[in-house]
Amino acid sequence: GLNEGMPDGNAYIPAETDVSIRPSWFYHAEEDSRVKSVRELWDIYCTSVGRNSVLLLNFPPDRRGLIHSTDSLHAALLKQGIDEKYSPEKMLDNEKNTYFAGKDGEVKADIIFTLPKTIEFDCLMIEEVIELGHRTTKWSVEYTVDGKNWITIPEATDKQAIGHKWIVRLAPVKAKQVRLRIQDGKACPAIHTFGVYKQSPVFKL
Repeated sequence: GLNEGMPDGNAYIPAETDVSIRPSWFYHAEEDSRVKSVRELWDIYCTSVGRNSVLLLNFPPDRRGLIHSTDSLHAALLKQGIDEKYSPEKMLDNEKNTYFAGKDGEVKADIIFTLPKTIEFDCLMIEEVIELGHRTTKWSVEYTVDGKNWITIPEATDKQAIGHKWIVRLAPVKAKQVRLRIQDGKACPAIHTFGVYKQSPVFKL
């Protein structure tokens, strides 16, 4: 289970994703024009942090012993985009110590979120209470505009484990209600955050 993990193991040891903001790990002036774009950094974030991994992003100092201005700008813009995306007013609940727990013995649950108004979103994030272990093993997300006809989000259909953080990017949809369907698990669900977002324009740079 070294490279795959053991779902019933006794320790939570997330994978680490190591990547450099430049093509190589050390500074070379000829790579100044090849610093990863904000879009590339966001893609790396979603496929590492957004898939239960830890991200180690390498910034090689230049000959002055400083981080090059392009590298620091792209990192700052990435942070700006993440802060916009995860700002508390866009979260349903930003409290780490509150969470939804299903009924004991019932691994399935349908949770419906009614939004203040019809909104467009192209990203969703879900987090389990990791201290209670990986519980959910199958889940999907649906949405509705009229409260009657539910449409499955294809990018968020029959997803597997959630874990600490799972980010799904999707084709933009407009919705008044969003339904999280927990379809299977090893124990009753324990979800502490679920949010839908419009990705920051910064991520297109």
